[in-house]
Amino acid sequence: MNNRVVVDIDGVLADFERSFCESFGWEHRELAHLESRYPNKSKDIRDFINDGSVYKDLEPIEFGMSIVNYLNRFGFEVHIVTGRPSGFENITKRWLDRHGVIYSGFRSNTRKVGEIVAVRPLCAIDDLFTIHQALLFHNINTLLVASPWNKYISEDIQRIAYISQVQKYFGSVYTKN
Repeated sequence: MNNRVVVDIDGVLADFERSFCESFGWEHRELAHLESRYPNKSKDIRDFINDGSVYKDLEPIEFGMSIVNYLNRFGFEVHIVTGRPSGFENITKRWLDRHGVIYSGFRSNTRKVGEIVAVRPLCAIDDLFTIHQALLFHNINTLLVASPWNKYISEDIQRIAYISQVQKYFGSVYTKN
């Protein structure tokens, strides 16, 4: 049985959103694309995203950490895949280690979908609807962590906000195989 699960970092394990909002404001959180929130601050946003120090001290997201702990406890192979800018791999791995995230594989590339497809996972856990849509093309299911930017998506997607939803999903996967 394929037991590989891809888990995203920002928005799932690390609270990038809080850091961003503390720097730019809390408006328009229903928009996933940061530059769409503040079109007049595009350069400042790009500078923020490309500043490695932003990623060093992000707060962990308790729900995401619970997901990884659950997956590890039940024998799933956790693969971390992030779309962070190039050059932040060491900062990211140190953050994961500092917060006790146990994982089998790590990939970092702004072309995140290709990296996820290369892992050939059972499913992916992410917060971005665009990732969900792209992975559907590759027949990879995505559990979408409930966030303000995916709240109003009308499609029949699996938004998760509680560990019981994760348990139910993976319990049904075991039943199918």
